[in-house]
Amino acid sequence: MELIEHYPMVTIIIDALDECDPDTRSELLDTLEFILQESATLIKIFVSSRDDQDIVCQLQVYPNLEILSNRNSDDIAKFVQVETQKLMKRRPLRFSTRKEELQQIIIDQVTAGAHGM
Repeated sequence: MELIEHYPMVTIIIDALDECDPDTRSELLDTLEFILQESATLIKIFVSSRDDQDIVCQLQVYPNLEILSNRNSDDIAKFVQVETQKLMKRRPLRFSTRKEELQQIIIDQVTAGAHGM
């Protein structure tokens, strides 16, 4: 809190909150709530997480933007396609007669395995 008071605005970013220990992450959320309520400084907090119910319940009173991972599949597929093509150009499969088929399998498998993340 002392450090925060030295700045006119503070942004706190927590990525993958759902990966914190479920038994103790409520303490982190309680601390963030304390900071929001007690600080005289403008505090912005960005949290990314899967929708674990304990997190959803504790954060539901605050403004939030839900971005569903299934909406990312086209972007992920395009990224994987471009990166796979770059890799295939740098390290061509010299002895393969099925390069295009292999490339498509790689794209399909990586994209499906990403589950929108």
